[in-house]
This record gives sequence, structure tokens and C-alpha cells, in this order.
Amino acid sequence: MTATRARRSFVVFAWLVVGFAAWCVLFSALPTAGQQQGLDRRLRSELSQGLTPVNQPIAPGAPIARIQARAIGLDTTVVEGSEARQLVSGPGHLRTSVLPGQSGVSVVLGRRVTQGAPFRHVDELHRGDRIWVTNGQGRWKYRVVGTRTLAANDASAFSAQGDTLLFVTAERTLVGPGRIVVTAKADGALAQAGTRTQRGPATASELGLQGDSTAATGLLVWLQVLVLAGAGAIVLQRRWGGWPAWLLAAPVLAASLWAFYEHLALLLPASL
Repeated sequence: MTATRARRSFVVFAWLVVGFAAWCVLFSALPTAGQQQGLDRRLRSELSQGLTPVNQPIAPGAPIARIQARAIGLDTTVVEGSEARQLVSGPGHLRTSVLPGQSGVSVVLGRRVTQGAPFRHVDELHRGDRIWVTNGQGRWKYRVVGTRTLAANDASAFSAQGDTLLFVTAERTLVGPGRIVVTAKADGALAQAGTRTQRGPATASELGLQGDSTAATGLLVWLQVLVLAGAGAIVLQRRWGGWPAWLLAAPVLAASLWAFYEHLALLLPASL
């Protein structure tokens, strides 16, 4: 009996792992796509009214710019902030850098595998490829000058000279991830830089290789809900038979499993 239970537990665990991998690669894109649609509508409205923020402080998660790189099919709204919860919505601006399109060094971090993977193909950008940025001050053009792979602790990922746009993302690995950095230089004059943040230097959670540790609490809560829902389904199956019990339990199981995966994904490196 103990061996049978152990095998069943292993099978359940294996299916949870496989399901999580599939959710990250395939289904996590769905909520991000919905959020991007809302961000795009808000950005267009604010651009038309001259309300798009160009100075700090800016609320985390607020849309600040549109970035297009046609060579890789990238067309996305960038939000303020680069922690895990902001990067669920799309690429995020590192608050300690200038905004995209402004004179100076601007850093944008994005996910490589999960949440629709907006930066999945940034390493395929070639020298001379154009990147367009639309912000509250106009439309600006950059040209790619190079792509680098750096160690996780290499601070040069966030520094450059002149008017530069840096795309920063993680390598496709969960163990000791490094960084992919695309460097693009302004093709012409850019907008004047706005006022800078006074909140101090960037924290480790804003640099793309840490997850959101606060998601652990929600993860445990949803794990308990998932276990209780599964136990309830088994009890109902014994009382009512197979399909009626699982038909009733399926929506609860699916919703709790989805929430469990969402919180688990927040623990992964923010730019993965």
C-alpha cells in the first residue's frame, strides 16, 4: 500500500511539473496578451492627450513607451519597473535609467521564455537593424550595434556610453542564468532626459535574475486549495461515481491549479 501511494504521489508530482512547463511556455502568454491590449489602449490614449509620463516618479506598471523591432517581429508596450510582477505585463524599464527615447542610457528588461516571451528572439537582432521607440516626447530611432552574452554578476550589462538603448534578458536556463544584452545606438538626436528617480540604486530584484519572493505566501495558499479540491473530488467520486464528481470538481481544480502556477512562475528569474 505504501509503495502504491508513493508511486501515485510521484505520478501526480511529475504531471504537475510537466503541466507547469507547458503553462510557462504556452498558457502564461494568455494573461500577458490581455494586459498588453489594455496597456496599448491606455498608452495610445495618453499619447494623444499628451499625458504619457516623461519624468520620474512613475507608478510601477504604468505604460511609458512603445518599442518596435520589425526584424524580429517585436511590437510591444513597455511598462515602468523591472521586477517580476511588472515583467508579467511586458518588457519593463529599469527605473534608474533614462526612459526609452531620451538622451542617455536606457535599459529595458524582458522575458525570454515565459509570459509570451517578448524578448525570445532579441539575440537574433543584427548590426544595423532598426528599433523604433515612441514615447511622450515623440518617435525615435536606434540601430543595433551588437549582442553580448554576459555572466549574471557582470554589471556591464547595464552600462554604456552615449545615447544607448539596452535590451536585457536571461539565457534559457534555470541554473545559474546569464544575460543576453542587445546594444542599440541612437540614430539621430533623442528627446531631453526627464527628471531622475530619487529612490536610490537599483535593487537585485530589479535586475532581472531574481523572482518575487513575496509570491511564496500565495503559492502555499493555492497549494492548500489545490490539495483540498483534489481530496474533495476523490470523496465525491467515491459517493457519486466517476464523471459526475470530476465534472463538478474540474472548474475548481483548474482555477486553483492556474493560480498555483501563476504564483510559482513569479518565483522564477524575472527575465526568464
